[in-house]
Amino acid sequence: MIYYQFDPETDLELLKSIDQKGKLPDTISSSLLEKQFDMKDNEEAFVFSNDEEDTGFLWLNISKKQMLEITCLFMNDHFASEKFQNKLIDFAVKRANYLQLRRVAFNNEVLNGRTELSQMKEELGCIRMEWKNPWIECILE
Repeated sequence: MIYYQFDPETDLELLKSIDQKGKLPDTISSSLLEKQFDMKDNEEAFVFSNDEEDTGFLWLNISKKQMLEITCLFMNDHFASEKFQNKLIDFAVKRANYLQLRRVAFNNEVLNGRTELSQMKEELGCIRMEWKNPWIECILE
């Protein structure tokens, strides 16, 4: 799998296409209407691709609670493999570790219908999972 950091100057069309599919959170979508799209200092976004032509997009937000929030996880193909989705979430966990954050939060939409949190907890290396509506928090070691 390859990935690169999202660049608003060159990748704005990708963001607009995700928005047209109704998959961007309102906070990001409304920013597209401004003359110049700017990311905040606490935001990061990455574009992913694997050998099977799956494309993924991950928007991360470092909250004031010293937590990495997965604000948007988008896969171009709705039927992209669960394995590909897991790689994107795993990337977010590794990014949190790199940034020395101890929590990763995501909402139900990121889970894409998955309900087995105990398996996910093990896969991500969380010491525990906490439900704080609308967020699910993975507490890291």
